[in-house]
Amino acid sequence: MKEYLKDTINFYDTHVEEYMKQTEKLSDASRFDEFIMRLPKHSKVLDAGCGFGRDSKLFYDKGVDTTGIDLSSKLIEHAKKYAKGVNFLVQDILKLDFEENTFDGVWCCATLVHLSKSDVEVALRLLVRVLKKGGIIYLNFKWGDGEGVFLDPRYNGAPKFYSFFKEEELKSLLKKCKLNMFHASVKNSKGLSGRKTIYFMAKKA
Repeated sequence: MKEYLKDTINFYDTHVEEYMKQTEKLSDASRFDEFIMRLPKHSKVLDAGCGFGRDSKLFYDKGVDTTGIDLSSKLIEHAKKYAKGVNFLVQDILKLDFEENTFDGVWCCATLVHLSKSDVEVALRLLVRVLKKGGIIYLNFKWGDGEGVFLDPRYNGAPKFYSFFKEEELKSLLKKCKLNMFHASVKNSKGLSGRKTIYFMAKKA
């Protein structure tokens, strides 16, 4: 694990119950439904940064062969209880251990926000590598400039690492990683002084 990630992973390891209560009902049904609609039958999906398994369970309940990964071992422990039937693994998104062209879809919700800006590109290239040609990827990012450790007011000022991007910067990054963006939207969100969240869906070229 990279040094700058330790505060973030420590937060998730030690605040699992509180984190679950705050986020269990936050899944965005419209984006989830659009993502599911674009998957082929008998598809395989990677939930990259799956947390306690909230979204993995939604996929599994729709009949999707789902694998969830997270760097927090405590979150994975809870995920195995929360979403039985899903294949959960403790795995670093910067060291993905899957064959090329394994998944029809990659769901990466509130994960890359915790990587440094240079590591975001590394992770994105690895995610594209394990995605099949024509496969779908869902991503979201925090809007803004810079990166560093920030205190999250939702959890009494707990420190977590965040990086921030502008929309054009992200569109350029997706293009570099051979992703054709077909959906983008921006939404105000809670936490981090109400910074906006940018949502993307894209297809592997």
